[in-house]
Amino acid sequence: MKQLISTLLFVGMLIGVSSGGNDLDSFDGGDHRSHNSKEKPKLKTIRMSFSGDYVSESEEPLLRADDGETFVGINVYYKEKGDEDATEQRYAYGLFKKTNGISIDLTTGYTYRFEASILTEREDKLWDHAEGRYGEPFKLSNGNSDFEKDDIGDFIYTYDSSNAKFYLRMLNNGTALVDAGDDLPSQFGDVRFPRVKRYYGNLNSFDPSLLTSVEIPMEYKCFGLKLILESIPGETSVSVSDITDNGTTITTTNHPEYYLRFPNGLRLNAGSEASKTWEGLYSLNDLNHNTKEFKLRFRWHKGQGITEDFNHTFTVEAKKKKILKINIDGEINETKSGNIVFTNLDDTLIDEEPENVTNISD
Repeated sequence: MKQLISTLLFVGMLIGVSSGGNDLDSFDGGDHRSHNSKEKPKLKTIRMSFSGDYVSESEEPLLRADDGETFVGINVYYKEKGDEDATEQRYAYGLFKKTNGISIDLTTGYTYRFEASILTEREDKLWDHAEGRYGEPFKLSNGNSDFEKDDIGDFIYTYDSSNAKFYLRMLNNGTALVDAGDDLPSQFGDVRFPRVKRYYGNLNSFDPSLLTSVEIPMEYKCFGLKLILESIPGETSVSVSDITDNGTTITTTNHPEYYLRFPNGLRLNAGSEASKTWEGLYSLNDLNHNTKEFKLRFRWHKGQGITEDFNHTFTVEAKKKKILKINIDGEINETKSGNIVFTNLDDTLIDEEPENVTNISD
């Protein structure tokens, strides 16, 4: 008899659980929460926040007066809890215009991985499609599909049959589709190293049954570049261009939008203090790495159509500012040596004197 009573109580508990308010069946089918799990998973609303470099940098003002909007792209993946060999599946994706107040509905019985990227517009603004869409870096996985602006601010749950193949496919790629402004030869372009603020982060093995919030650690994925004209003969100038070879058919001389973009016709000269320096902030292209090698060409314009080129290869690093200090000695129309002085400095050490590196030639 006792065994029969125990069996009936267990069955009753199962019936109570299956009819409880936390059951996924209590949500409309259009809410993208149906799931093909062996068990009836329980729904939990999890609050999201960000830490790491994003928090440490946000202690000081993140935005300048001319900064644009901030975008937060997130991919979420899941797999069976306790099964390390289980295949990771896509759970949800979303694009937001704020970093606070974001929450997601997760189901117990699974562990989750979060991938996030935060982008704040600076000199480069994201291209605003008239059709109400955003392209790279928020392009969807389904062919050339761009993210619809009407979906901003909500997670879209990808295990619903209509969204099964969708996710933000370029979150770990710094390329961005930007408004050309005055700096691109075309109306708009996919810029490999956009002039934006960019953060990227991953969090693995999150178990929603244990916590009510998730904090994603973010890394700052930008580098600075500063050019200083230390000395130059009078009435001459130095122009700057990126000639990095990326190993494809695209050449930087014909497509400067793909690399380090400088204002059109950037020339440094000794006419004033302002004309001796230029400074920019760039997002890295591969957000899974913290370094990138570039090659710049410095062309000394001596007058009467006479020029001399000096090429220099260097490596930038995330969260560091590369200073290229240019010294040119010699008289107009004479071919003399050109020395470029450069160093890596943390932003907080930017006032320290760079280390001299002499005798850099073609």
